[in-house]
Amino acid sequence: MNSKEITKEEIKIRRLAPEEIPLPPFWGSRRLKRIPPEKVLPFLNVKVLVSARWQLREKTNLPANSRLIPKALLSSFLEEARHKKLLQFQATYGYFPACSQKNKLMVLRHESDDSPLVFSFPALKSFPETSLADFFLPAETEQKDVVAFSLVTSGHKLDKFIKEKWAQGDYADYFLWHGLGAELTEALAEYVHFKIRQELGLEAKGRPDYAACLKKKYRGRRLSPGYPSFPQLEDQKKILELLKGEEIGVSLTETFQLVPELTTTAIILHHPDASRYF
Repeated sequence: MNSKEITKEEIKIRRLAPEEIPLPPFWGSRRLKRIPPEKVLPFLNVKVLVSARWQLREKTNLPANSRLIPKALLSSFLEEARHKKLLQFQATYGYFPACSQKNKLMVLRHESDDSPLVFSFPALKSFPETSLADFFLPAETEQKDVVAFSLVTSGHKLDKFIKEKWAQGDYADYFLWHGLGAELTEALAEYVHFKIRQELGLEAKGRPDYAACLKKKYRGRRLSPGYPSFPQLEDQKKILELLKGEEIGVSLTETFQLVPELTTTAIILHHPDASRYF
């Protein structure tokens, strides 16, 4: 969120007209099994991987045969991952009727659900009159809004491979592989988010604009539990219930951490104003 771009006078989220609420292609959840790596890798943010995850520089004075040249390192790791069949991408995602009540979002498992799941969101620090719930239609309107959730995982095999690096004392490789695994999982989440935007009619059909996706130049936002606007990790349990996380081998620890580690969940906001705040 860039508070410099929004003044207090501008803090007003436009209520969408009924015809502006996107219609999902289905209600409930669907599973994406064995997602091909070639669909995910174009969403990999190499700049973030190299500079933030690996803490390397794109342009260095390293010897030509150094394994720490970012482009060569990434290429060798991806080749090893393919050879060992480590990239076992899976996901579940879905669409659910929803409405807001103040700072709460009421999510119905189905249209006749009389005991909806409740997600509570705090007011944003920079804009105290605004919370994530404000981006959905309020309960007093006659029409329900639509909320999407996603759950993606890079799988147990890659997770185990990386943890073995640590167990063997190969800490440098652990650091590099862990950074790659985390960024691959983020790329997978971005791929599923793109698919959701296409299905909701928010994105043109066909080949995605990868550069725009990496810069998040699109309608709406994808937000995960644990961030300031969505702080309750306990909400992971609700998302896994909605998306049937057990179907892709995802579970939770007692402290609501996702297993395998290279897994992430998200709520998807379709509101066009969301990109101004998040």
